[in-house]
Amino acid sequence: FNSLGRGGNKKNTGIDMAHEETSSFQISKIEIIIPKIEEESEKKKISKKKKKIKKKCLPPSEILTRSLATALKLVQQQHIEEKRRQKDEEIRKLALKQKEKMIQSNPDRYSRVIL
Repeated sequence: FNSLGRGGNKKNTGIDMAHEETSSFQISKIEIIIPKIEEESEKKKISKKKKKIKKKCLPPSEILTRSLATALKLVQQQHIEEKRRQKDEEIRKLALKQKEKMIQSNPDRYSRVIL
């Protein structure tokens, strides 16, 4: 390459030559550097295994107490959920009754078809 960045024995098409003459930029090679992965570090990672953490054995009375407590919590949650469902159902029934009364008292206002 000469100082202007034009190659001497380079094969160019007419478009490239025209572009090179009008352009003041220099084209250079792009290098991609990829770091090598060391195989030793991979082997070390594989060889290092996680140590299993042993859980402390709890006495049977404590295990039973914990399981009983969780069972009671589940029963309590189900009971609360059932009460909520019944309450919602009662509210729906009351709303339907109120709607029927409103339609019966003034059918022109609450009818679906308005002429």
